[in-house]
Amino acid sequence: DSARATATIVDINKKDRSLRLRDEQGQEVTMTAGPEVRNFDQIKKGDVLETEIVGIGLLRNPVG
Repeated sequence: DSARATATIVDINKKDRSLRLRDEQGQEVTMTAGPEVRNFDQIKKGDVLETEIVGIGLLRNPVG
């Protein structure tokens, strides 16, 4: 499953390619931009991005 959202860059670390994003509800999340993010060096604080959030499945193994 995936969802689309608009987010504003509130902080950026070019060295480790991390971005702190704020969504339309004001919630913030830090993400790392992989090599598939072309033109990363052109991204700047205050830019508004269209994002796609892809669900992550977790497998829980009971202990014991």
